[in-house]
Amino acid sequence: MRISIFLGAIMIAILLSSCSKQVTAGTDTVQAGEPVDIKLLEKAAPQSSALEIYCFDGKNTIRRTVFDEAWKDKVINAVNSLNLTTADDSVLLEWSEPCYGITMGDLDGMEIWLTYSNGLWIEKGGALYHGELDLAALFDEAASLDRTLENTFKSGISMPNSAILAKHFIKYCQKATGDEVTEKDGVSLHFVSIDGNKVTVEYNNNSDKEYLYGDYYYLQKNINGEWYQIPVALSNYAFNDIAHILNPGGNAKFTCNLTMYGELEAGHYRIVKENLYTEFDIDSDAAGITEHGHRINYELDDLTDVFTYTPTKAESGDTVELRTVVLMDADIHVFLDDRELEKTHNDSDYWGYSFTMPDKDVVITAKPYTKNEIWGIVNNTPDEKENWNDVEVCPPAGSYAKIAFKLPSDWEYEVSWTEDVPVSCFVVSIYPKGHSEGSVAIEYMRGFGVCGTGLASEEIVFNGLSCKAWKGTYDNHPYWDFISLGDEYRGCAIINNAGTTWYNDYQELLEEIISTVVFTILET
Repeated sequence: MRISIFLGAIMIAILLSSCSKQVTAGTDTVQAGEPVDIKLLEKAAPQSSALEIYCFDGKNTIRRTVFDEAWKDKVINAVNSLNLTTADDSVLLEWSEPCYGITMGDLDGMEIWLTYSNGLWIEKGGALYHGELDLAALFDEAASLDRTLENTFKSGISMPNSAILAKHFIKYCQKATGDEVTEKDGVSLHFVSIDGNKVTVEYNNNSDKEYLYGDYYYLQKNINGEWYQIPVALSNYAFNDIAHILNPGGNAKFTCNLTMYGELEAGHYRIVKENLYTEFDIDSDAAGITEHGHRINYELDDLTDVFTYTPTKAESGDTVELRTVVLMDADIHVFLDDRELEKTHNDSDYWGYSFTMPDKDVVITAKPYTKNEIWGIVNNTPDEKENWNDVEVCPPAGSYAKIAFKLPSDWEYEVSWTEDVPVSCFVVSIYPKGHSEGSVAIEYMRGFGVCGTGLASEEIVFNGLSCKAWKGTYDNHPYWDFISLGDEYRGCAIINNAGTTWYNDYQELLEEIISTVVFTILET
């Protein structure tokens, strides 16, 4: 049996034209060349941030980090006193070196990026302005100040707004060192898939030694036959300082989030981690370029890769739902043996469509908690099962999360909490009747964290939530040890303390219970 799923997202572009080009200035749209009342460093926070001033001569970038309070105020006042006029993108073609840059923390805890050359300013968001300032003199002056730190970098990739300039000038990318390899000492890196702006790769350790790797990675693009590291477009990104252990003969998947690179153009790319690389292509019709405007051709022999919940048999007349993870305003067409199935749109957070199974039955095999481009749910959930109970547990006091889930009548649960500071927690422990020697804890813990030693983790989708989530396994256990949530659900977790007791006998039922868990944050 073959099922093809075609998803197409249609974008409507509205082109506005007038006698002069419109540009964005702050939050307003104005005509190019108009004066604007904008202060580029108005939100700078000199009391809590150093000021970094840059110079790129076309080959190397020098960065001077300045802590002198009076001098920081001098630069802020000079920039904020500029009489600015707007500029359009065409002036970037006249960009030249030497050019200069300024970075500094702002009042919102973010970072200001400014780049300057011959009277032209670039803001982090891409807005362009004309305004003359002798930034070269200020750069030279910074070298004479006490406690100024100086660093030198090859190429212009370290300049603020280099991602904008790299679209026009290759010197703002950094040429590959040539040390990158596909395999070293028995360890190799392989491309697995693209899901939205995330690329999944996999380590294979064919050596007889443990292999350590971290979270850091970077992206290179093949330009005119040569590889270049491309600059990031965001300032608010960071990598966890953690070491993952890959045992001899093992393999581990790792998800690289490319959001920090902005919108990627079509081309041939590679992910580089610990000097290992794996290549992949992005083209105009590929899944994962942006959240809009792309199409996915998804062909399956059955529904195995689509469904992620409990193994279920979808029979004739059953209603089945498909949901998209990353596509917005997508049109989903489902074909079973070249026959398009009738579908209706569902109003949901997951942009789902439902269809009715025809006369053929399909056996669905579960792949619990794996991140796919799309997934589905047969509408034979615990809502319709007999002898399942709704459980909703609220904490007695404090800043916790309300926990709700569905539980079979032959299972039990216990509630506990602590008021310890700073790691107060609220825990609901579940287990089958007669098996209290082990439990699975559904919990909210302030300050929740895990140890990285012996940990293999993968990013997952948890019950359709858009937040980050991970499933972790320690020391190659045959069972998972924890599921943890991030972003606005940080502190929410599920801990598997039943791995060595009843887990194997109740694994499928436990996954079905977990699929009903809902956390509601009650922070005050």
